[in-house]
Amino acid sequence: MNKLYYRPEISGLRALSIAFVLIYHYFPSYLKAGFIGVDIFFVISGYLIFQIISKNNYELPLKAFLKGRFLRLFPSFLLILICTLAIGGCVLLAGEYVDLSTSVLASLLAQSNYFEFSKSGYFDNAINIRPLLHLWSLAVEFQFYIFIALLCSLCRNRNNMLLLLLGCTTVSILLDITLVNRAPSAVFFFTPFRLWEFLAGAITALLQKDKESTPVLSYLGVALLALALSLMSSESTHPGLITILPVLAAALLLVRTRPNIVTTSLSLYPLTLVGEMSYALYLWHWPLLEYSKLIWGGLTPLFRIKLLIISMALAFVTTFYYEKWLRKDQKLKLLITLLLATAAVSVLVIINKGFTSRTVHLNNAELNQNNTLVMTYRRSCEKYIGKPHKEDRCNDDHYVEGGTKLAVIGDSQSNAFTTVLNAFVSSEKSNYLQLGMGMCPALIGYGTHDCRHFAAKTFEHITQRHTFKTLIIAAQWPLYSDGITVNGQTFTSDFFWQSFENTIAAYSKNIDQIYIVYSVPLGAEPRRCFERLPFELKGCDLPKTLVTQNEQRYREKIAPIVQKYGLKVIDPMPAMCHEDRCPVLNGSKILYLDSSHLSEAGGQFLLEHLDPNVLSGLYH
Repeated sequence: MNKLYYRPEISGLRALSIAFVLIYHYFPSYLKAGFIGVDIFFVISGYLIFQIISKNNYELPLKAFLKGRFLRLFPSFLLILICTLAIGGCVLLAGEYVDLSTSVLASLLAQSNYFEFSKSGYFDNAINIRPLLHLWSLAVEFQFYIFIALLCSLCRNRNNMLLLLLGCTTVSILLDITLVNRAPSAVFFFTPFRLWEFLAGAITALLQKDKESTPVLSYLGVALLALALSLMSSESTHPGLITILPVLAAALLLVRTRPNIVTTSLSLYPLTLVGEMSYALYLWHWPLLEYSKLIWGGLTPLFRIKLLIISMALAFVTTFYYEKWLRKDQKLKLLITLLLATAAVSVLVIINKGFTSRTVHLNNAELNQNNTLVMTYRRSCEKYIGKPHKEDRCNDDHYVEGGTKLAVIGDSQSNAFTTVLNAFVSSEKSNYLQLGMGMCPALIGYGTHDCRHFAAKTFEHITQRHTFKTLIIAAQWPLYSDGITVNGQTFTSDFFWQSFENTIAAYSKNIDQIYIVYSVPLGAEPRRCFERLPFELKGCDLPKTLVTQNEQRYREKIAPIVQKYGLKVIDPMPAMCHEDRCPVLNGSKILYLDSSHLSEAGGQFLLEHLDPNVLSGLYH
């Protein structure tokens, strides 16, 4: 296949892209739109691939193409998988190691975007160890290559190819903007919704003329990139209509123009050096960050800077020594052997259930046996709400149609509160129905479309059955109190509190007594309770001062409404905190599943330390 001549400004653009991603992952508050680095990578990839195709008269020698891509991507890719598995063998518990091995297999099959989608729920994001999460983008790239192969088999004419690309781009972006609010996780991870980003680069490559274009295009690209960085954040609807800004910016910066200050700046040696090792840097930075957070919990800025330096060093060695050594002699047999060996090890880990004889697992055997850190109390809400949802958080284990007086509603915290009720009803022989949805406090008229639907159906189900006499509302109040953005939609603090009061007023007409459950102490890191490294055992309890600080603002806002409507309050903080600490580990029991959701043991602990009259009053 014909090769391209080297353009240093493209390496510089790669350097900017990886810098955006690194800052976003390591210091998210400093660059809230840093995730657009991945979108820029997609555009660059589409551009370069179609530059090669156009130079080969729109033919794609499949064997040579796949061999070239394999030699380009797999050396570092396999190295990361092997190292991640090796480190996981030292620090992960059996269940975590099985999950990692499954992720490795999905990555080898170019299916990690679908695997990560299956883990992409609100609660799953918080609780799972995901050292290979970033490989979803590599799977999308692999799937793009398959699309290219199919495309080139259908069309070998520039004009027809261009028309076909324009049609596919239009379909892809229309699917994206139509579904991004309804199925944001699918749109984020799945290739059909990302295809237009690659094709923007491909179309740029096909439109590229032999002569150099005007520098105005470079300046316009910089302006659009700056606009994207200023307007977009992690709360933006992405990828969506606004994603056109960074994609178009990247496409303009890829156009070969006459030398100008932009191309000269992007061609500076420090940038081109980082650009050349950007792929390896992308692969290394995320597992290092995830494993560090697992072992040491919250990481200081200085620690994160050190991790970045280590990532840079590893990427340098990987790119300029390891990769070049493998590519120089085209060691295909060695790479294929490594691939098969990695797959075999992953399968063995899964078959042997994570190798429970490993030291890290044995050292935590009692703690691991007593604490699964898996949400066991979650059920589907479909039969009550009318349709299933990925964030369903319901529990009807103790519900008797026509004979249940207590209803519990809210977001995932209402589901977590069932750990308390389950411990209580097992002795009192009482019952309840709990309806909840993640990231949705079940307030009438509040939240996303799905959240509003859920709140309306919940209200309908509870108020139309006159058996319900008592209502509990539980939510992570600090999450919404000062305003929140979900799937690109912003809901202000005033709107939240007005919706809260409206909901209380509506339920008060049908329910005798309403209880509000205040948030449990927030900020727990339950996985830090495990001994990952023999010399790094630390306490995992929460400082009470931090908990009090997190609680103060919403308590001040909720208190007047509680007083106005005569609501009763269940306050977990006095029960779960003593002196200057709020326990996360109680003997051999971990009280949390993540930073805010109680485990079954946590529910039992809270029940034992609550005022005994509080829950007894629920059924009177």
